[in-house]
Amino acid sequence: MMVSSRDHLVLSRDRIGAMEPLDRGGQALVYAVPDLELPDCPGPLVYKEYHQSLPDGFAEPMLAIVALRERLTPKQRQILDERTMWPVRLIQDGSRACGILMRRIPDRFFHSFQRSNGEIVRRPRDVQHLMAPPEDNKDAGIVPARLGQRGALCRELAVVLGLLHGIGVVYGDLNQRNVLYWSDPGGGCGLVVVDCDAVRATGSVSPLPQLHGVDWAQPEGGSVQSKASDRYKYGLYVLRTLVGREMGSVSRDPTDLQGTLNQTGLHLLRRALSDQPSERPSMHEWYRYWNSVMP
Repeated sequence: MMVSSRDHLVLSRDRIGAMEPLDRGGQALVYAVPDLELPDCPGPLVYKEYHQSLPDGFAEPMLAIVALRERLTPKQRQILDERTMWPVRLIQDGSRACGILMRRIPDRFFHSFQRSNGEIVRRPRDVQHLMAPPEDNKDAGIVPARLGQRGALCRELAVVLGLLHGIGVVYGDLNQRNVLYWSDPGGGCGLVVVDCDAVRATGSVSPLPQLHGVDWAQPEGGSVQSKASDRYKYGLYVLRTLVGREMGSVSRDPTDLQGTLNQTGLHLLRRALSDQPSERPSMHEWYRYWNSVMP
């Protein structure tokens, strides 16, 4: 049974209105919901409906994640809304939880890719393209992001993870698919973190299983993610985003950035990729570093 003070964060599926298919993944279908508006969440929304029965106990931790947004300051909520696809409502079909509502990913985070048969498909532009050699991006019609833009995107992710850690949330499955970005020839750039329905509030279980990408798993192992594992994966993100070479997307060697980061940055990176979780720098330390070396 839902806590009464959170009832306004639960919406019946039959109140969503028209649904237009947008995307299909292994876990869920995503629909545009053009007729639905929320007073506390301006802009277009999407409905993510899970394919299979959700695990027992899904509703309460998910509702807690949705409710976290209401406790934030206006500035914190702005960061959360602009840089994550955060769940803003729990959807129920009768008494059964069946999905979530989120903001729709803005168009600037998409790119038109050409398949081998000539078909053009519009897909999210994830940061795996930052981790590929420049010639691969050119083949896909993507203007490679400059080094300064890559550094700015590292700072942006530190802001997002720093906010989550500050409010007691572990992101978990950070990998090249779960961060989308845009960049332009004029030097502008930005990112958004997706798949936030498996985050975990400290001291509780996550609504959905938190996964480990094989190439992103922390050295200490373990099935439970933590702030320390987020910090390790952030270190991999920095390394792989800045290295931009063949096989750089699986590098775990901080010396790959010798000559790219200064000595302070390399020291932070070595700490981030340490086998000792307690050695890994906080997002605040990283944010201060990026501010010291970037305009």
